[in-house]
Amino acid sequence: MGKEKSIDLLTTPAEFFRQLVEKAVASQNVCITEAARHYLVQLLSQFLHTTQLQAGGSSPLALTLRLATLSAPEEKLQTFKQLGDYSLYISGFFPESFKRKVIDIDYYINMGSVAYMNAAGLHPKDTFQKLFHELSKKFPKFVEVISEVSHHTQISSEYNDMLRLYEQWLKTGNQYLLKLLSEHGLIPIQNLNTDFEQ
Repeated sequence: MGKEKSIDLLTTPAEFFRQLVEKAVASQNVCITEAARHYLVQLLSQFLHTTQLQAGGSSPLALTLRLATLSAPEEKLQTFKQLGDYSLYISGFFPESFKRKVIDIDYYINMGSVAYMNAAGLHPKDTFQKLFHELSKKFPKFVEVISEVSHHTQISSEYNDMLRLYEQWLKTGNQYLLKLLSEHGLIPIQNLNTDFEQ
């Protein structure tokens, strides 16, 4: 009988992912700024909500990139950012999903890198220009970091079920659902703001 791994019970999704990101960055010896560390943690927390996955996957990536290029200036930055976020999350957290697709992980990596580079060129603040530039240049490394986080959570194969439980709990506050989430090592927080402040 194999030894079961455990997930530490933490107070917030951000703290849960922060520790896993730190471990992954250290084990892979990735050079990363504090801003990028924070961004990865917020990205992982944000995608706990299935609406983020649904919104990002509603159109082919190439079409989203094209629409971003043609959209109004005030919409371009957000669209490029969302494309980069979705590409990074999917290629890092669900690499096994590419086994069933014609499009491979390199396509997602290229699209995400291009999207973040465009976001860097559009953001008015120097701090965010540097952040998005780093995300673009080190995109493959950050995919590996998120992939390691996915492995350590032990829930990627059960992820959709966990997300459904989490969203049901958010809507209902049902104590039984809270108990099920806790049994998987998750202590969800209601009304948690996971937006990365810009």
